[in-house]
Amino acid sequence: MKARRAERTLAVAARAAARAATCRRSQAGGALEPVVEAFQDLGATYVKFGQLIGSSPGIFGPAWSGAFRAVLDQGPALPAALVRAQIEAELGRPIDRLFSSFDDRPLASASIAVVHRARLPAGHPVAVKVVRPGIAAVIDTDVGILSPLVRFLARLGVEQVAAVHSFLGGLGQQVSEELDLRHEAAAMDRFRLLFARMGLDLIVVPEVYASHSGRGVLTMDLLDGVAIDDPASVDWNGADPRALLLQLLKGWFATAVLDGIFHGDLHAGNMLLLRDGRLGLIDWGILGRLDPVTHWLFRRLLEACLGDVSGWRDVAEVYRVMGLSMQDDFDMPDDVAATMARAQLEPILTRPFGRIDLTTLFVTSRDAAGAMPRAASVESGRERWDRWRTACRYGRRVVDQGLREQPFDRANFMLGKQLLYVERLGKMYLPDVALLHDRRFVRNLLASPGPRSPLGPSRPGVSRRGG
Repeated sequence: MKARRAERTLAVAARAAARAATCRRSQAGGALEPVVEAFQDLGATYVKFGQLIGSSPGIFGPAWSGAFRAVLDQGPALPAALVRAQIEAELGRPIDRLFSSFDDRPLASASIAVVHRARLPAGHPVAVKVVRPGIAAVIDTDVGILSPLVRFLARLGVEQVAAVHSFLGGLGQQVSEELDLRHEAAAMDRFRLLFARMGLDLIVVPEVYASHSGRGVLTMDLLDGVAIDDPASVDWNGADPRALLLQLLKGWFATAVLDGIFHGDLHAGNMLLLRDGRLGLIDWGILGRLDPVTHWLFRRLLEACLGDVSGWRDVAEVYRVMGLSMQDDFDMPDDVAATMARAQLEPILTRPFGRIDLTTLFVTSRDAAGAMPRAASVESGRERWDRWRTACRYGRRVVDQGLREQPFDRANFMLGKQLLYVERLGKMYLPDVALLHDRRFVRNLLASPGPRSPLGPSRPGVSRRGG
């Protein structure tokens, strides 16, 4: 299968490159369209990359992000007969006994599953999610094809592939969870109750129908709405987008700070403006889970942004302890590393969305070295050569020691990915609001017990009081 998949990948990529070149020569525009179509054609892993691009204009630019918007909720459909057979095999009953009606046209078609409209025997409208057959083997093959290339580029000092390396490192675990829709059903039940307890009445999580759900099929309430970031389709009709997103941010912070668990795929295709003016959150198949060190680090970062300046030194030290810091490679003093961490992270949380740039989340070791004081204002050729060699050494260490494949780095990647997704909506609807706009709310969250400090019990900080 790997050879056939590799051959097909190369063929699709070659066709896309030829079409893109023709578009550029003709100046007809749309040179990105063949690339998007290639991602959709290859599906699976490539659709997931496309979702990241489509939701992250701060990293990939508005042209690329806009071109990949279609990938957020569109993908190749499955034959209706195959979908029906999957449902009947999973639930053990004929489809006409399970549903009074079933629409063979997909409501949504994503990388892992397809979704169809249906009605329960009593007439209630539902959405039925069905896992694509054989998708696990396809993604495993894609990762096997891409990983050697990513590792090779990382060892050559191409540090921009670090996020891709993290993505691939955690994709296998993520997919294993997504393929068992019972995990998603449990997450939806959990977060629906949590948001209700917190009084977040503008956020809707669909109710699951356990009698019509299983490992490969999930039946839930059908939410009637449109993607919240599509100005051409959204009719607010009195709804307040600011109020909706402020509640969304509050719920996200609460789950991440208190439990270290949050919705791990908050791209625009998974947020719907409902007809009643509320915000529907769908596709709970991916959850962000913070390991104890990352959970502690996230809380400590918030404390630092709220005024505990000693937290910046702790943040820099944790990265060193975890082996992911660039301090050792560049002989960077701790105070310089702490200053760089503060300069990189504090604005993201404290400045209004209209004034932040989340590309700073992806600082490379060359950037780190460039942030250090230099005796001369112009870098010599020898200095550039030395920095490239150091970047290669860092890349080899990251790859050879598996530093981008441990839970700590995967959790950091998930946090960064959600912030990229939120940034786009924030710039559209909350340009004058910061992530940490409600400081009292966040302080109250941090007053709850948290994980133990990885730096020892003698260090200060509110979040270290927990066990």
